[in-house]
Amino acid sequence: MDGLPEELLDLVVAECDLVSLKRLRRTCKVLARLATPRVFEHVHIGMFMESLQKICCIAAHSDFRGMVRKLTYHGELLPYFESRDEYAERIDMRPPFSLFYQMYCFEKGLPVLPSGDMRYREAKSAALAIWTKLPKVDPELDLDAYYKDYQTIWEEQQDWDEERTQILRRAICNLPNLEMAEVSLQEMGTPKNHGPVWGRLLPRILQGPDDWKFIDSNEEASLGVSLDGAQQITHLLKALCERTTKPVRSLKFATSNNVFWCQATRLPFGNQSLWPDELGGLEIDGRVYEMRYAFQNLTHLELLISFDHFWDRRDWIGSGMRAFLQEAKKLERLHFGYSEETKDREDDRWDDPLQILGDVHWPVLRTLRASFTTRESLLIDLLKRHSATLKRLSLVDMALSRAHGSWASIIEQIPRILKLEHIYVESLWDSTCEDNGGAGLFEFWEGGAYERSIMDYCINGGQPPLIYPRDWNQAHPDEPTQDYFAPLRDHDSEESEEGPSEEEASEDEEDEFLVE
Repeated sequence: MDGLPEELLDLVVAECDLVSLKRLRRTCKVLARLATPRVFEHVHIGMFMESLQKICCIAAHSDFRGMVRKLTYHGELLPYFESRDEYAERIDMRPPFSLFYQMYCFEKGLPVLPSGDMRYREAKSAALAIWTKLPKVDPELDLDAYYKDYQTIWEEQQDWDEERTQILRRAICNLPNLEMAEVSLQEMGTPKNHGPVWGRLLPRILQGPDDWKFIDSNEEASLGVSLDGAQQITHLLKALCERTTKPVRSLKFATSNNVFWCQATRLPFGNQSLWPDELGGLEIDGRVYEMRYAFQNLTHLELLISFDHFWDRRDWIGSGMRAFLQEAKKLERLHFGYSEETKDREDDRWDDPLQILGDVHWPVLRTLRASFTTRESLLIDLLKRHSATLKRLSLVDMALSRAHGSWASIIEQIPRILKLEHIYVESLWDSTCEDNGGAGLFEFWEGGAYERSIMDYCINGGQPPLIYPRDWNQAHPDEPTQDYFAPLRDHDSEESEEGPSEEEASEDEEDEFLVE
């Protein structure tokens, strides 16, 4: 194989996973030279001593440090457990049911269907019955030893001090070609236990983020979970501010509960009664103005903010959001989400991020994906301010407050304001349609004539399309849409099988590599 031209070898190497790349590095000098940059181009770390040592070694290596293009900082914190038994309750060593079901179908000679497909329902129920009876913990394991390891790693995070933080920041500053950075948190439906960082810890502690996502809010362990990512975001943003080499252009992070600019750098576990909103009082606005300059050179930003409408300090959250986003004057692509987890759509007392941001303007913004609740007038004003540059627009999981506009009106105005090259809409709540409190539009994307008519209108203009599915189906019985209204109350709708909704396939997907 090493006798092939390097151009062909490079194509082969590009298709290899991380394990294969590491093996190729040990075969010959040519393959090692081709594989090594792909091993180190994406570095994953967590708030652990092992990760700190690794990134310091990479940053100190004359060759490896220049190969790093992307850094992912995993933000989960180990929850606190009072006892071994409480720790053991979270362990589940069974294979994921999706994988178990595939093996079951293979043994029975059945095709593996998508999870939403209701055919072979009996086979799926039978597989689930078997999987449920599997033991969660191997009875031969010495859980006392694993619990001791868990406590040791938990203490590593609790003892994380300013000295370690400075070492980490210096290492990040010594990666001269770093272009992208993110803080990664557990997302519903996205497993992490066997992925980067946590896959290495799993054999030592027998559990991970997948096992903690259902911790109830009244459990003591919830304090750690609610602060996931807070310290890590602070570490990363301070490091980006301190870089004197090539600036990082792409940043991605999500915050929940009180966001990072309101939280302490150390967690006061001596007082388990502290709620997350009270932690904000330990360290307030000073750090906001130290870290917001990390946004000055960004061209790509994904910022997702979620919080509880009743518990969290929404004034701190809003003011911090505004301070950071107003610094991002070089943004070309923005994915911005702002959600109140307990928001009642019938309550007009909500925080509108566009109202908080005021007349913010990103002079070179070309791509916008928005997910929040707002008013028609404010969204239209935002589009008008960016009409000269905005070419790609995605409106996903958005809502308009009652009596503050309609999606039909917004869609009709889009081609008059923007000259778009791409448009995508999904799950838009409209309170003006129906008499039962509102309905959801574009609950899933079929790509049929209905959606194409809206896309064509938004891009090319012309006669306004029929926005509401029932109107479309009456006018086009030969090309009906399966989209449906999702009434807010007092209405029973027929169950419909959802298909996947995907944004434009041309969005770049980056390969992820774990450094070991």
